[in-house]
Amino acid sequence: MFFNRDRILMVVHAYYIEDTRVRREAEALVSAGKQVDVVCLNKGDEDKTQHFKGVNIHRLGVSRSKVRTKFTYIMEYLKFALFAMLKVSGLFFRIRPKVVVVHNMPNFLVFSALTPRIFGAKVILDMHDVMPELYCNLFNIKGGMLEKLLYLEEKLSGKFASRMMTVNDVMHDIIKSRVHKDLFILQNTPSASCLQLTEDWPKSTDKFNLFHHGNIHERYGLGRILPILKEINQDQEDFHLEVHGRGTFYEQVKQQVTEMGLESQCQPNGGFQPENVGNMLGNADLGLVLNFADKFADIILPVKLLEYVACKVPVLSPRIKAVEAVFDEDCVFYFDDDEDLKRLILELKDNPQLCQQKAERAYERYLTIQWDNEKRRYIDFVNQF
Repeated sequence: MFFNRDRILMVVHAYYIEDTRVRREAEALVSAGKQVDVVCLNKGDEDKTQHFKGVNIHRLGVSRSKVRTKFTYIMEYLKFALFAMLKVSGLFFRIRPKVVVVHNMPNFLVFSALTPRIFGAKVILDMHDVMPELYCNLFNIKGGMLEKLLYLEEKLSGKFASRMMTVNDVMHDIIKSRVHKDLFILQNTPSASCLQLTEDWPKSTDKFNLFHHGNIHERYGLGRILPILKEINQDQEDFHLEVHGRGTFYEQVKQQVTEMGLESQCQPNGGFQPENVGNMLGNADLGLVLNFADKFADIILPVKLLEYVACKVPVLSPRIKAVEAVFDEDCVFYFDDDEDLKRLILELKDNPQLCQQKAERAYERYLTIQWDNEKRRYIDFVNQF
């Protein structure tokens, strides 16, 4: 079959414009002269098709369920996978892409590219997350048939893909040990265009500004900082917490802020556009990563952390293997528990020089994996097919 090597097709179970990793990859390929089509979710009121920053978006008649249970996840995934398979098959015969990139989750979404695979196209499975660890964490699954099915789903999906890729070395080693395939590593580093200050946003001089942004889910630990904030501001409100983002835990955070009387100390701002991250961080004194320590947290390198580092904001983080693999003690302030978290916040307020030193060292390390470098590697990786 004749393929158009300049056409790339992507599939993602997400709202494309809000998915920064998929956007970075798609826009990188566009900058290299490729024509990129993306099949994705539809919030319900969005256009079925849209041309956005050089990318052709094809939205299916599926949106995220507001009720997040095991059953709704499965039904939503199955519905999207079926619709995606039909859409991908139709697009394939029309645009003849040489490469189809499928982004998990779920992993079995890779089978939506069955038709292209049969006709000889290369199918890349980009594993942003590892499903067994994530869903065992999310639904407190400990052994049993469901956990075994998650491992089987991962293995079969990996075997079907022509190539696989993932986001860091720790995740690479875990997936490779189970699927027995080597993976291309594309670090999940932020795009420089999202981190540039476009406004003159003065930093506060009377308060020490703590900052947290991104998806607001309970497992990301935002709730653990609120009692600490109340305690350290008992005598005088020296600390302020700024929160940006939405997620399943966002409304509970807002409720806790009200119940604890923290309205003047914590500002939940809701969702944000990726392009505004640089401006938002212009007012940050300390970036917070608050994930609870578990086997899932250990394998992710949070994008928010990389955004703090790229903007030279000092970072406070739990000891996460994927983070420690990139940034040592000279780059990041690590805490072991909530008491340690509170102690460090109090100490760092009065030690701006140490904060600046660590931020500079982290930035130097970040330069080795910045998106400009990763972008070139990704384009070369796709061009080999």
